[in-house]
Amino acid sequence: MDGPYDPRRWTYETSRPESRRRADPAKVQPADIATQHSGVQDPGLANSVQPNFAVRDPQPRSAVRASALTVFWHVKSKSARTDLDPTLKAYVDRAVERAISRALRDPVGRRDFALLADGAILLPELTEVVTSDGMRRGRDRGTRPEVALNDDMRIGNCWSIPGTNGQLGFRLATMIRPTHVSIDHIPTEIAADISRAPREVALWGGVDGPYEDILRNFTYSRRVNLPTLYGRSAPFTTHGYNFTLLAHFEYDIRAPTHIQTFRLLPYVVESDMVFGVVVLEILSNWGGKSTCLYRVRVHGEVADVPL
Repeated sequence: MDGPYDPRRWTYETSRPESRRRADPAKVQPADIATQHSGVQDPGLANSVQPNFAVRDPQPRSAVRASALTVFWHVKSKSARTDLDPTLKAYVDRAVERAISRALRDPVGRRDFALLADGAILLPELTEVVTSDGMRRGRDRGTRPEVALNDDMRIGNCWSIPGTNGQLGFRLATMIRPTHVSIDHIPTEIAADISRAPREVALWGGVDGPYEDILRNFTYSRRVNLPTLYGRSAPFTTHGYNFTLLAHFEYDIRAPTHIQTFRLLPYVVESDMVFGVVVLEILSNWGGKSTCLYRVRVHGEVADVPL
């Protein structure tokens, strides 16, 4: 690395002139999510797995949860009867409260280091969209990418992209060893246009500074090349810094849950790499003329290094 680390910025300072890489959007191929890379094949560089489900539930979990809550509150109201034995009433009340708590619990169960309320920061220089005429530009008027880093899942409260491609750059709340990424969308049952949900998605991590050497030494010792995405080793806009592919996956609107969590590529975890800046790149959606990203979460373990 050419320059010292500046804690006031999102990554390392460099003597290289800052630049913005410009390129035409990659043509999204049919859903072959396998990561391509040359050189010796290594199981550690396998592709991200699909969400944590195998078969679709006969009834969507969101509908089941709503029905369960209705039943719980009905039972709760019935338990308020004064003719019940006090001991039995107390038991029923505790059981209902526990059931309600489980139903309302966040299904992911992992800390979200991309949450603005927890200290994450949007990076406008790494955030852009691709318009219908193929032009790449920064934040569109009327769109707010920050909403994708919040936990407000009200209908329509999403980052609206005027096409099918875009990238969202942000600094995490702290330096972490990432392990998973989650994508949230509203349930299919209440979505006005589910075709606007993202489909093919990639997650990139910034590797400037000493982490470049760590990554280089890891790949050299394993005699492997880093995975690429359709021949690219970075998102379209890099602001002059280096990135590595952390995950490449498909958000599935047909899945039994609208909140889907994906493991990162094995080499990311095995290399013990630490990241503070990531870019989420949306490559396609489910057929809509525009795309709606409700929320992205990044999970992992806190690293005891300065941000």
